[in-house]
Parts: sequence; structure tokens; C-alpha cells
Amino acid sequence: MDSASSRGPWTGAVLALIADRPGMVSTVLAEAMGWERQDFKLHVRRLKQLGLTLSLDVGYRLSPRGESYLTYLRTR
Repeated sequence: MDSASSRGPWTGAVLALIADRPGMVSTVLAEAMGWERQDFKLHVRRLKQLGLTLSLDVGYRLSPRGESYLTYLRTR
């Protein structure tokens, strides 16, 4: 997804942001990335389809798969 994105590499940054701020409203997360809220949510949905994130009543958190993948990204 990163290589096909006009934003460049974004998956690791979004996963790290969600890991650091679980349950945070998408408006705040989007602002932290410098993105529009709807664009941020679209990208998070892509990660959710891969089983990397979980939606909460408010915000998101990483799934166990997402935590493993983020650990992998951080150690490469």
C-alpha cells in the first residue's frame, strides 16, 4: 500500500500513532498526521481490512496482528 500511495510510506506512521493513542478520536489522530479526517478514516479502514486495527466505540487500537507488524517495522 505504501508504494502505491501518493502519500508515500504511511502505514507504519498510522499504526504507531494508533498504538501510542488507543481510543483517541479520529479527528485528533488525523490532525496529528496533518490529514483530513475522512482521508485518515479511509486509510485506517484499509488497515482494518488486513486485520491490523480494530475499531472501538471511540477511536481505534491495534489488533494482535497489527502489534506484531508494527514491531516488525520498528526492528527492520
